[in-house]
Amino acid sequence: MKIFTTEKYSDDELLLIESEHRKAYLKLFKSTLFVQGLFPIVLCFVFYSLISNTILFGWLSAILFTTLIRGYLTYGWYKANFNINQTRMFEGLSLILSFVAGCLWGMTVLIVDFNQYPEASVFLNLIIFGLAAGSVGIGSYWFAYFLVYNIAVFSIYTLGYSIAMDEPHYLLAISILLFLIFMIQIALVFHRGNAQNIWLIKRNQKLAENLEIKKKEAENFAASRTRFLASASHDLRQPLQALNFFLSALYRELNSDKGRELYIKLEKCAEGMNELLSSILDVSKLDAQIVTLNREACSVGSILDNLKQQFQMQADEKGLKLLFHSSDHYVYTDPILLQRILSNLISNAINYTNNGKVEVLLTHKDGLLIEIADTGDGLTEIEQEHIFEEFYQLNNPERDKKKGLGLGLSIVKRLCQLMNIPITLHSQKGKGCCFSIKLPLCNAPVLLHEAPKYSLQQYTENKKILVIDDEITIRDSLSELLSQWQCQVIAAESASEACDMIQKQQFIPDLIIADYRLREDKTGVDAINQVKKLLNQEDLAAIIMSGDTEPKRLKEVALSGYKLLHKPVKPAHLRMLIQRQFM
Repeated sequence: MKIFTTEKYSDDELLLIESEHRKAYLKLFKSTLFVQGLFPIVLCFVFYSLISNTILFGWLSAILFTTLIRGYLTYGWYKANFNINQTRMFEGLSLILSFVAGCLWGMTVLIVDFNQYPEASVFLNLIIFGLAAGSVGIGSYWFAYFLVYNIAVFSIYTLGYSIAMDEPHYLLAISILLFLIFMIQIALVFHRGNAQNIWLIKRNQKLAENLEIKKKEAENFAASRTRFLASASHDLRQPLQALNFFLSALYRELNSDKGRELYIKLEKCAEGMNELLSSILDVSKLDAQIVTLNREACSVGSILDNLKQQFQMQADEKGLKLLFHSSDHYVYTDPILLQRILSNLISNAINYTNNGKVEVLLTHKDGLLIEIADTGDGLTEIEQEHIFEEFYQLNNPERDKKKGLGLGLSIVKRLCQLMNIPITLHSQKGKGCCFSIKLPLCNAPVLLHEAPKYSLQQYTENKKILVIDDEITIRDSLSELLSQWQCQVIAAESASEACDMIQKQQFIPDLIIADYRLREDKTGVDAINQVKKLLNQEDLAAIIMSGDTEPKRLKEVALSGYKLLHKPVKPAHLRMLIQRQFM
């Protein structure tokens, strides 16, 4: 089934277009079989009394037989499942029968005398021209079929009106010839248009399939990355958690200045690891979509004061000026997430600025515009396109841990999207960077009473705490720390061991602290529930500690309803949370 087109398709594309054209032709031809059989019968009724019955019924038999054979070939073609050899045979036979049908319809101009029966001839011409116009639809898929049929019909008609009649009708013959040329042009346009449409549809389908494949590959990569980060993070958090607890317990045992100096250096190393793992945790929380917004009227000045205290020493160590504009304004947003965004931006500015200053600017214009500007090296346009991507870092081939993992700005971007905060970047190579975010202003909240102040020395003394963790270093370090806080502690590696110890020692805990991931596919939630059931105390306070950053795990912990602390837990944070359980 040759494609008549000026487009340059590949061999595979031509085969595809031919196959689709063939299917469309067969479907369309089947729908016209009834009409092709009906019109000859109608003509016989009209011309029954005008011409010889022998000629009339002979013509009718021939045209109906041809139509039946063509119909049989059509259905047989379907059953052949488009086998190449059989397809070529069907195409050849169909073209021959199309030519025969065209000749039979064309012969009607010789059967009916136009001069003797003008009205009947006009009716005949209407049917002939109607069938020709209807064949354009088939020609749009199989152009050769259209040509063979119509050239056969109108060649005989043209000759009949110009030569075969006693009184030739040259003008009518020329009109028929012009009509044929016009029909061929229309059919060719439709034919090429269908070929182009089929090519576009198939190409789009292929692009969509490729896009879906790439999407799945990206999703699988993201899932693999998340699983890797979760696994690596969990394995790193376990010993680091024990290190934090041991460090806190060790400090009281240090008596010399040298020992305290070494302790401070060791604590800084641990704090650096904490920050790196916290970045991974932030990404995992965003992936798990468990970061919730708690918008409220928050003091910009208070947040900036906290940030100044947090980064002043780091800026001083690098010889940088750290400048903050003062503000007594309030903005309506989540204060914790806002501080996280600003913290990441300021940390990034200090890390990549070697001389000069880092400045936090405030501008009031349809809200509050907060800008973090630095005098660092700045960014090229290409670097600006990638700066918010995960793990993207500049000028850190040695992977200096002080510059983080390259997650800070990625976290900023995702938090801004979550909070619906616009963030912009203006930078020029050699002239520093300026990140800006815009927040809605609001009125200061009305304070009904002063918030109570809690002391770290209260509430923990003589409290009975059950620790469940399958890591012995965590159990030992946490038990030592809790003991220094004047708590009574028992530690177990599983829920069953904890239940045995409770029964043997008659130990009724006031609080349970459990690791989320235990052995034998058990979880801290399972362990807490088992202890609660044993003691028949549904309201027993409990805290989950987890080193997992996998989004699925984070969702499971969030659904449990228990207080969650992410390893490595700072002792001060743990003590504050324990206090609040007993208030």
